[in-house]
Amino acid sequence: MRAVIIIFCFVVCAFVAFAATHYLEPHGDLQLHIKSATSPIQKPESLQITLELSAIGQTPLALSQDQFAVEISAPRSFAVKSDAFFGTNAPHIFTVLPGETNTITLGMSTNGVVFADDWKTAKLGKCFVQVHVGSSKWRHFDYEFMAQRHSNRYEIELK
Repeated sequence: MRAVIIIFCFVVCAFVAFAATHYLEPHGDLQLHIKSATSPIQKPESLQITLELSAIGQTPLALSQDQFAVEISAPRSFAVKSDAFFGTNAPHIFTVLPGETNTITLGMSTNGVVFADDWKTAKLGKCFVQVHVGSSKWRHFDYEFMAQRHSNRYEIELK
């Protein structure tokens, strides 16, 4: 009888431990599309991007602010990739329902980023902005999108 109780307790503890760390898995895909981006005017910290997130599938998709990165590049010159930053009133987790599109605004974080001299001396002309979404190996919340996706490359003009 004692062995049965010990086994039962072990099964209950294992079930509770599994339930405590198990998050709902998303079933769908994510699309990113840059609608607009302001010209950085030689200041990457002033970059503001309007991004559309679309969920295709059966369940919501969720992304945290930590999953976003922004890349600025110029043809045959330089490329800089950094974390994205969001306004103070932006939610930490963005949830997109299937078949819907959410619009968010983000910028490029310059914390810890050293911009190449090419950025400072870049010729007037076009640059490209792209938003990237990635994830860690472990799910941290329900419906967390665990793959990598990239937006369209959006052309901006340096002035």
